[in-house]
Amino acid sequence: MRNIAVWNNNIENNIYRKCICTMLYIINSIIVLFWAIYIIKKEKYNWHGILCTYFFTLLIVDVLEIIFNQLLSFYKFPTFLLSDFTKDNQLGVIFSDGIILPLTAIIFCHYATKKQYYWSLAFIFTFLWHFPLEWVYLKLGYLKYENWSIWYSMLIYLASFRLFGPYAKRVLTYNPPLPYFIRIGSFSYGITAWIGALLGGTLFNLYQWRPMIFKKVGADDRFMDLGLSWTLALLLAIIIPKAVHKYRPLLFMGIATLVLAFAYFSYWQSWLIYHNWNHFYTALRWFFPFIIMVWYDRWETKQNHLLN
Repeated sequence: MRNIAVWNNNIENNIYRKCICTMLYIINSIIVLFWAIYIIKKEKYNWHGILCTYFFTLLIVDVLEIIFNQLLSFYKFPTFLLSDFTKDNQLGVIFSDGIILPLTAIIFCHYATKKQYYWSLAFIFTFLWHFPLEWVYLKLGYLKYENWSIWYSMLIYLASFRLFGPYAKRVLTYNPPLPYFIRIGSFSYGITAWIGALLGGTLFNLYQWRPMIFKKVGADDRFMDLGLSWTLALLLAIIIPKAVHKYRPLLFMGIATLVLAFAYFSYWQSWLIYHNWNHFYTALRWFFPFIIMVWYDRWETKQNHLLN
C-alpha cells in the first residue's frame, strides 16, 4: 500500500509539474505580449516598424533554431501539451520563436532607441531576464539539454542583443528604415514559414516533406520546409527591389507558380507526402502568402513615398 501511495504521489507531482510548465509558456507569452502592446501604444510606433522588427527577428532566430534544435538536437522544447514528442517540441519552437523572442525584440529595440547603452541593455536582457527564465524552464523540464549548456544560450543572447542594439532605431522606429531587400526578404520568409510550421508534418501533419536528407523525420520535414522559405526570401530580396513597381505582382505570381511546380514535382518524386491534403490545398498553401506579399509590397511602397 505504501508503494502504491508513493507511486500515486509521484504521478500527481508529475501532473502538477507539467501543468506548471504549460502555464509558464502561456504566462511568458502573455507578459511579453502585454509589455510590447504597452510600449507600442505609449510610443505610437507604426505598424511598418513593428512588422519589420517581428519578421526580421523571426528570420534570425529560426536560422539558429533549425540548426541547434532540429538538425543537431542540442536541446528540445517539451511543452507537455501534446503526447507526441516531435509535435510537442515543434509547438515549443512556435511559442519561443513565433511569440516570445520576436516580442522580446520589440521590447529591447524600444529601450535601445531610448538609451543607447548597448552593452548595459544586453547584460540586463540576458542575465536579468533570459537567464532566470531559462533556468526555471530547465529545472521544471520545459527545456531539455542534450549537448548544450545554459551558458551557451547566454552567450548567444548577449552577442545577439549587443549586435542588434545599434540597429534598433532603424528596425523599430523606421527612421530611416532598413533597406527594402531586408524587409521584403524577412516578411516573405515569415509569412511562408508560419504556414509550414502550423500545417506541416511536425505539428498538424496535413502534409510532410520527406526528401531523405536526414534520418530524423522531423528534421527532414523542417529542413525542407524552412529551406524553401529561406530560398524564396533570398530570391525575392534580390529580384523585387530592383523590379518596376507595376510588374511586381506578376513577378510574385510567377515565382509562386514556380514554387508550386516544384511542390508537385516533389509529390511525384515522393519527397512530399499528403496525409489530409491534396493538390488544390498545395496551390492555396503557396499562392495565399504570395497574395499577402503583393499587398505588403504596395503598403511599403506607399510608406516609402511618404518618407521621401
